[in-house]
Amino acid sequence: MCGDELPEEAWVLATPEGQVLQAALHAKCKDLALEFCPHLSSGDTRAVPMLVSRDELSADGHPLRDAAPSDPFFLQQWQVTR
Repeated sequence: MCGDELPEEAWVLATPEGQVLQAALHAKCKDLALEFCPHLSSGDTRAVPMLVSRDELSADGHPLRDAAPSDPFFLQQWQVTR
């Protein structure tokens, strides 16, 4: 949301099953998103904030830490893989 560089661990908003709904966020940005975004705050979405590192995210078996922004799987749906 703010565009500032993220620390090693950042917040994602995910479904209870771990499907990431939002790009990684700072704590304050996470709080603002949950407070003001009707989609994220609705009972249907049930967004759960999770503090994760790049090592805890993957898409189709590809870890985020290995993904360059130009790789096709970088733009796919990410999953928390703790």
